Amino acid sequence: MKRLLPAPLRRWLRQRRRTVKAYRALVRVYLYDFRNYRKASPLGLSYDDPEQLRSRIIIDAHKLEKGLALPEPRLGFGRDTIARLLQSLKMFRKRFGADYSADWSLATLGAYQEYNRTHGEEVTWFDPQVADLQAASGTAIQPELGGYMEHTPDPDATWDAAAFGAFARARHSARIYSDAPVAPELIARAAASAQYTPSVCNRQSGRLHVYRDRATMDALLKAQGGSRGFGDTAPVLIAITADRRGFQTPQERNQCWIDGGLFAMSFIYALHAEGLGSCCLNWSRDVDMDRIAHQAGAIPDHEAIIMLLAVGHLPDSLRVARSARRPLDHILQEHG
Repeated sequence: MKRLLPAPLRRWLRQRRRTVKAYRALVRVYLYDFRNYRKASPLGLSYDDPEQLRSRIIIDAHKLEKGLALPEPRLGFGRDTIARLLQSLKMFRKRFGADYSADWSLATLGAYQEYNRTHGEEVTWFDPQVADLQAASGTAIQPELGGYMEHTPDPDATWDAAAFGAFARARHSARIYSDAPVAPELIARAAASAQYTPSVCNRQSGRLHVYRDRATMDALLKAQGGSRGFGDTAPVLIAITADRRGFQTPQERNQCWIDGGLFAMSFIYALHAEGLGSCCLNWSRDVDMDRIAHQAGAIPDHEAIIMLLAVGHLPDSLRVARSARRPLDHILQEHG
């Protein structure tokens, strides 16, 4: 049959088949993302999971913090936000028990009252509810957990632009590692530093799954499919993920990739500061491979895999890709 068709028509049919196949794959991955987000996000409708409600609490508490950090906060601002926050706190206490988000929120409400009081405005309408929540928690309000603080940049700080530029240029994607074991405390310190990554409304969705078992690492690397020749030499493999449950509305459907990417870069720089090498292993995988990785790595379905990261100590000398940078004027535009 093929021989009966002209060559141009055969080429056109092959291209059409490839196009249809690509579109079908695109629809499948979008439906997969849709289902995952629909299951994980409350979509502003219901809060059946503690992390969903915790994120709602953090959003409203952070709204108050941001308001207090403005140049001239309006006295008595945020009444609706406070009412919703108190309702969420009571709901969380009733359904899930005590939680650190309540400690943050009570500290923020205390800072809110103190700010208004020092500026001649008594805000007492929610005092009984705060008292009830504090009594239920059984602990005193800890002011350092929420609200705002005065910050004076230190002109004599040890970090500066030149030092950071040198630090960033000294980091390379490492594909050769020494045999030295990676101590858990090095990973923990880097993770603690990465926690200071900016995130939407302070929701902190970044998560880290650390693997040292070779069988698990091999299963994840096989699903990733792009680390042949070096992935199996890394002593540690880390899955960097983002928890979708923290994102509340349809408009936030892509926020996990943004917050997760920011968190990943902070973590990579923190590993670099600890003297560890790493290599990002991209996670542009199809539905089947994503499911396999979630199962192999015991990663909850509500977490989106941002990337895998090979981690290890560096040898005394190694080859790295030059990875030339684009011209600066190719990426930077001043619009005035």
